Amino acid sequence: MNSLKNLPIIVLLVATVLTFASQFQIVQNIWQFSFDDGTYSHAYLIPFISAYLYWQLFTEGRLVFQEKLNLALLLCAIIILYTLVIFTFAQFTTGFRIFLILFYTAIIAVIFKPNLKVLFPALFLIFIIPVWGILTTPLQELSTSAVTFMMKYSGIPIFVEGNTITIPEGIFEIAGGCSGLRYLIVSLAVSSLFIFMYVENIKSATSFLLLAIVGALVTNWIRITALILIGHFSNMESELMTDHNTFGWYLYIPFMILLFAFGQKYCIGNTTTKQVEDKPVPVNNKSLISVFLLLLVGSSLSQALFISDTSTKQPMNCLKNINEHPRPDIISAHSLCVSTDNKVTTYIYQFDGLKIGNTVDYYENQFIPKGYEVTHSEINNDWHLLTVRNSNASYTVKYQFVSGTSATASKAKLKQLKVLNALKGIRDSQLVWKISADK
Repeated sequence: MNSLKNLPIIVLLVATVLTFASQFQIVQNIWQFSFDDGTYSHAYLIPFISAYLYWQLFTEGRLVFQEKLNLALLLCAIIILYTLVIFTFAQFTTGFRIFLILFYTAIIAVIFKPNLKVLFPALFLIFIIPVWGILTTPLQELSTSAVTFMMKYSGIPIFVEGNTITIPEGIFEIAGGCSGLRYLIVSLAVSSLFIFMYVENIKSATSFLLLAIVGALVTNWIRITALILIGHFSNMESELMTDHNTFGWYLYIPFMILLFAFGQKYCIGNTTTKQVEDKPVPVNNKSLISVFLLLLVGSSLSQALFISDTSTKQPMNCLKNINEHPRPDIISAHSLCVSTDNKVTTYIYQFDGLKIGNTVDYYENQFIPKGYEVTHSEINNDWHLLTVRNSNASYTVKYQFVSGTSATASKAKLKQLKVLNALKGIRDSQLVWKISADK
């Protein structure tokens, strides 16, 4: 009897382990680029919070098996799995990270009766995924505008250029780490968790969430303005000029305390906890079999995508009349061919796409030679044209990305090409990089 009573949480645990084990390469990628990043320092807590929420749902009797196989949800899970495989094949990192969470959510929906309460802990894992960086630039610009406005009332003369604010005593750059992204992510995570646990009215939930977002942004603006004022009055000698992250949390934590105090008026009153009845729990075998097959297919495809055929694809170099020119700093290319024709040296880097990171647009690939600065840049006929210079020489550089039979100078267009080619079973990509010395 007790084993049947505990069956929902056991099935959930098994489904969770199998889902993420079947996509182990993606889990490794998320671990590398999220848990090791200061902006996502909260990531270590998210899985434990999600697990605790599911335990609470179980003890309240909210984890109820589907009475019959829901074909619509099963079809949705299959489509999500297919999209996950395509994004993985195309090495579209944002795509496969997000769709891994969506696939897990779909698995939960196939097994249990889906509602927002049941699906929220799975969707809550989105706060682990390093996809929030897209907000950095607009948040930087917004912070610069807000701080500039606030500084007008300080009486201190300022000069603003881009995201740099200059006062007589020194220069302050509102860099990516000062955009307020980390406070925004934490506010979204914590406020959504508070709403899940204590708020049921949609209007109240929306008001609380908006307050959390606005408060996080305003707190960051106050932090930056305060640092500029401290720099002014201390003649840039305050210790906060070199270490100001902790100062930001000293401002942010009181805001969160006030936010939760304010949120008490939105809380559900006099709630009772629904207990699990001590009776056999009906299990829909078709749902569990469908989930098992989906995970089996997902695991098989994941393994097939990243098994390298080293017997037929050995790295090689094609070298012909090479000039001693600077070159890009490229990571994990499968092969490199270099040749010189009419004083133009061409580097062709081939990426086989057999592992995550074996792709031309991998974030560590640097297309500008080390030690050189760009003095001119333009895009012309699918080529990126550059003039690069150091203290000794000047060069003309042109490069393009190739996926399948198509070429482009745009990384955004490249992602589209890679997804379209993934549908055709093509995963290879290339970088064609040309350089010639200016007279």
